[in-house]
Amino acid sequence: MLELITDDPYTNFLEALNSDEAKRQGPTRLKYFFDSLYTKQDPNDLEKDTFIPLNNMDINDQINDFMKIKDNKKQIENYLKHFVRVQKRRVKAGKVAGGTVWNYYKAIKLFCSENDIEINWKKISREMPHNREYAQDRIPTEEEIKNLIEYPDKRIKGIIFTMLSCGMRIGSWDHLQWKHISPIIDKTNNRLIAAKIKIVDTKNDHKEYFSFLTPEAYNEVNKWMEYRKKHGEDIDNDETYVLRNLFEATIRNGVNVGKVQNPIKLKHSGVKSLLERAAESQKLFKPLEKNKRRRDWKLAHSMRKAFKTHCELAGLRPIHIEMLLGHDIGLDASYHKPTEKQLLEDYLKAVPLLTIEDANKNIDKITAEVTKKVTADLSEQLRTVTNELALTNFQRYVDNIVDTSRMLAIDQQLKGKSIKKIEWFNHLQLKGFLDEMKKSGKNVTEDQIAHIKEYLESSPTVELFKEMTEDDIKEAEYAEYEKQELEQEQERSSKMTDEEIDAERNKSIELQKKVGQELRDNSNKSKFYTEKNKDGKIQFRMRKK
Repeated sequence: MLELITDDPYTNFLEALNSDEAKRQGPTRLKYFFDSLYTKQDPNDLEKDTFIPLNNMDINDQINDFMKIKDNKKQIENYLKHFVRVQKRRVKAGKVAGGTVWNYYKAIKLFCSENDIEINWKKISREMPHNREYAQDRIPTEEEIKNLIEYPDKRIKGIIFTMLSCGMRIGSWDHLQWKHISPIIDKTNNRLIAAKIKIVDTKNDHKEYFSFLTPEAYNEVNKWMEYRKKHGEDIDNDETYVLRNLFEATIRNGVNVGKVQNPIKLKHSGVKSLLERAAESQKLFKPLEKNKRRRDWKLAHSMRKAFKTHCELAGLRPIHIEMLLGHDIGLDASYHKPTEKQLLEDYLKAVPLLTIEDANKNIDKITAEVTKKVTADLSEQLRTVTNELALTNFQRYVDNIVDTSRMLAIDQQLKGKSIKKIEWFNHLQLKGFLDEMKKSGKNVTEDQIAHIKEYLESSPTVELFKEMTEDDIKEAEYAEYEKQELEQEQERSSKMTDEEIDAERNKSIELQKKVGQELRDNSNKSKFYTEKNKDGKIQFRMRKK
């Protein structure tokens, strides 16, 4: 017979909490709600805030009492409404932020959901206080960061520079080991240009991703690790965390008598406390005004915001910034697959802005300039290749428009316009080429068009047309006119009687003899003449000297 397994409501709630931060704060928020059920609070009288946390009451006992009315939906909704109304008036009085109340709401809703307590949450959420969709804080200035890192603790620079240069969350310190950071060396000059860092995102189900550190950040972390090694700690094993507790560095008779051999990992809560002590010691923040609960900028999370801001100012691709922050990029993750090298090249643009100390800025400026020059050289090479490819396609097009009929058609299109022959010929060559490219679905950039125009100024074909005189154009026009007349005459002849055809033919012969004599009299003046090729097309020919 199968053994029955009991279901514990509080365990169901705890197991549903995913991130480390949710696991830390979730139980406290839920306890706050249950404590409020045992406290008489008047929503309309908040001068006396009668709520007192009931630390003497065990949350499991409170949950057992609550589960007894699990099926009394109306009573539970009344409890929730009363709680929300009290908190909403506390928000208006400036005693609590709207976002805090929503955090309580989420904890209560999760508990009810995991324990099959059905509530009309739409009815409750309509009474919830307004919550801003974004924080009204700012990022720290460079002067404020410089002030913060002056705090006399060997770990402070490594913490600040690391969080600023990769944008990691404070919770990721719990998992960051020394083996997760590796330097990146430029082999051409054997110089450190960045470092790769593997990060565990504690807010997103411990997903792993990678980002980069500036040379300044890596050097500070490396200096801290070398200090620990110097005093006898084994930092080369796979379990060495980047942050640990401070130790007494006392050397007696060549032996360290401190606690260097027994490192205790500094958790993210310890990092937060360290930053608070540093800010207080350096007098970074003024006392908060009445009813104001938040500072101008957050000590830890502002570094993540500063990273994103500086990367945007440096011109990194937005999607690359999101990837370096460990954010979900949605469907793009299935199609946008940049290499680590491509991400690094983009990241290096931001290194100067992510570097704090003046002594390191000059080095990072050199890195940025080298990266900028290499990028510019590659871009110029690519531009040259694409321009030459466009010119090759254009030349093929020009080679196909050498017959007289096309040249005369070009002349006819701009009859009466005050523009030089060479200018309109170049214009129409290019226009025809662009039309042909458009029909075939190929794009031609403005840079490629400018390159083609530059070529046209010295084109051999252009030199030929520069020498054309008005007489040459008239002769070509007459040849085309003669051709058209012949076609029209053939069409008329098909409708005429034999007598009418003979009469018209005799008349045409007399006219051709007369015009032909005039052309022969002026033939020596022209550098060009026309003749029919094997296909019957009339073409230009240049007279030999």
